[in-house]
Amino acid sequence: YPTKRPRQYSERQLQFFSSSGKKEGAVTSPDFPSAYPPLTRVIYRTCGLDFAGDRLLIFDGYGADFSNRVSARCGSRSVDDFWSEGRYLTLEFRSDGVVGPGELGFAATYRFFRRSAVPPEPPRPSPAPPVSEPPAARPRPPQPSTAEASSPDCPAEPVVIRGSAPMSGVARTRDFPLGYRRGVCTWDLRAAGGERIVVELRHVDLEPAPATGGALSGSGCSARSSADRVLVTKFLKEPGRERQEAAPPLVFCQVSRDHPVRVMSSSLGRLLVTFNATADSRTRGGLEFSYSFVRDFGVSGEFKVQNRSVGCYFEFRSWQSSTGSFTSPNYPHAYPESLACHYVFLARPEERIRIEFTNYDTESSRLCLPGDSDYVLVEECHRPNYRLQTFCGKPEPGTAYSVTRRTSCLRLSFVSNSQYSAAGFHANYFFEGRT
Repeated sequence: YPTKRPRQYSERQLQFFSSSGKKEGAVTSPDFPSAYPPLTRVIYRTCGLDFAGDRLLIFDGYGADFSNRVSARCGSRSVDDFWSEGRYLTLEFRSDGVVGPGELGFAATYRFFRRSAVPPEPPRPSPAPPVSEPPAARPRPPQPSTAEASSPDCPAEPVVIRGSAPMSGVARTRDFPLGYRRGVCTWDLRAAGGERIVVELRHVDLEPAPATGGALSGSGCSARSSADRVLVTKFLKEPGRERQEAAPPLVFCQVSRDHPVRVMSSSLGRLLVTFNATADSRTRGGLEFSYSFVRDFGVSGEFKVQNRSVGCYFEFRSWQSSTGSFTSPNYPHAYPESLACHYVFLARPEERIRIEFTNYDTESSRLCLPGDSDYVLVEECHRPNYRLQTFCGKPEPGTAYSVTRRTSCLRLSFVSNSQYSAAGFHANYFFEGRT
């Protein structure tokens, strides 16, 4: 609706939410969760600010001058719920000309109730004499006794997701990113034979443990902690045992969108994602993750040729490209345990093969012995029992692992055990010497 533009604000708009439409929904400040713009005025007729000039005004009713203001909010804190006396509730958000770091605005949910669902209030006392300050907003009455209000947010049974490559998807907690409800939600992902599952935690924003009072450290965020948490569980098959065994879960309490975490399943092709919340939260976003089913083990390389009948086996051919790159599975995130991958480089006559690792980080032992470390073994294809080089751990500061060999076929074998995982490696390869 066109309105006269106030001089002190750059923008003004009205947003209307009616009970004749959706019975519940969400409202946010402009551009949320990014920083709201300066000199903005947005009026909401239903329902973190850091500077005193930024504020959220609450009016009981609706009118041209919004004179019946009952409360104002600013700063960074949780805000109590508000109920209207009648049919209208109005929120007005104002920002000054200064936007500081961390000013994201606000997010809220609204819901329409029948008046019969709200418990009657006790008789009101006689009106008090006028005061200079506006009266405080009326506290929210007890919630109606409904299953939605009293029960956890998660189904009793795990949500089973079966898939095969290239299937992918996204899962979230209810109300994300405006908060979450108490309960234990479980997603059970299962892949077809020979495939892997990749889960990427895009955003984990949970209430901290009471003892920490702030950001969770590694000790505060654990499987046995009282804090809300997300657990990702792999399943392994120990030698000599027939049934699957659940590995100790990976535990997360905070994951930002700028630094997502990616987890790959073991050869059994099963991952369990568990969201455990002990109480409702309106100040934290909850959980969002994506999942995908892959056949290439998450190995990067534009010119790789995979032999799927072998599994984690890739060829790089000189006649397709004289240079390229390749990585360990799931790079730059932790590679899977108990895995063997083979990278074969095929050169033309009179060419030599050069490989340079731009990043290398695996489990280490003093001699890079099998079973005691995760390692890369370099050998010529026609001399499989003759080791040219073995790499593990990290190179010395200022140095990098590399290998150069004049041969028609060079094989790199990457082997991980069941004890420890790291980021793995990224490497470039070159076929050189042919004119």
